[in-house]
Amino acid sequence: MNNNMTSFSNKTNPKVSVVMCVWNGEKHLSESITSILNQTFKEFEFVIVNDGSTDNTAQVLSLFASQDSRIRILENSQNMGQSYSKNRGIAVARGDYIAMMDADDWCDTHRLALQVEFLDLNPEISVLGTDYLIYRGGNSGSHLMKTALLPGLLRWDFIFHCAICQASVMMRRSLFSQQSFRYLEDQRTAADFELWTRIIQAHKISNLNMTLYYYRWHNNNISVRKAEDQRKNTNEVIRRQVKQYTGENIPEELIEEFKWPKKIKNTPNARFIISLYIKLLDATKSWNLSKDESAAIMEDFRKKLRSAAKAVHRHPCTLVSGRLWITFLKHYIQYQIYNCLIKPYKL
Repeated sequence: MNNNMTSFSNKTNPKVSVVMCVWNGEKHLSESITSILNQTFKEFEFVIVNDGSTDNTAQVLSLFASQDSRIRILENSQNMGQSYSKNRGIAVARGDYIAMMDADDWCDTHRLALQVEFLDLNPEISVLGTDYLIYRGGNSGSHLMKTALLPGLLRWDFIFHCAICQASVMMRRSLFSQQSFRYLEDQRTAADFELWTRIIQAHKISNLNMTLYYYRWHNNNISVRKAEDQRKNTNEVIRRQVKQYTGENIPEELIEEFKWPKKIKNTPNARFIISLYIKLLDATKSWNLSKDESAAIMEDFRKKLRSAAKAVHRHPCTLVSGRLWITFLKHYIQYQIYNCLIKPYKL
């Protein structure tokens, strides 16, 4: 046995279950596993699903499992995909919290301890991610990704993109064992994004603004190998949310402009997209937001409005259609009152 063995190894119900899925990941697998075994927080089990690997993944896993009894290996007889494998790993997890981990990444040694502490102190939060570094290696550099903290702002951000690093997540097992959430197994890309957008309807998601996760970017990432499928499924999740909140359908050809208003091509598109933004802004009234959250969302709306106006060389006010002016002004006045009388919100 190595030094990572602890008195928690034989506990029936450890505090945390770390769930990892791996398919032909021998190249970086040892580094990923070691970053979990070296955590300062020790009360965890490590459930690893080998998803039908044909390289030396099984041998690497067997070696680690022989040295640390916290590791539990599940074998898929054939490649079943990440959603199936995550569901399988989560189904056997025994911890109060489930921490996700990807087989080609690594994390800070304090990650689990800090996430456990936050979730223990904030029972209203169900899913917790972290800031993360996208590591590209070589001479291509790396990029630090800062994430939103306020749950209301995250719910807004999720309408436009996946606002959390899925592999950095720690979440309450009760979401799965009691609330019956699952990854959609027929969706092999953007399944995490789709799951979060269902969870966030009734549960709060937040982030730790600390860089605790390191995401390795390479050509074998599923988001690279299946980029077009990823884009298609991501856009479908966005369209579903917009329909849910506004009753409107976004034409496929306007999705990218909706996500990134700086890409808007003409004034009619800009006015249509801004009308959706205002309707979405109005939908947030039912979200039971704090004043901080409402102000943060309004600030993001204003950024999108300015970006759209710049893209089509128009004044922002000319992009708000007459029938939506009252809705826009109501939110804007509340935002200005908040800034003047309470405190300015800084992103």
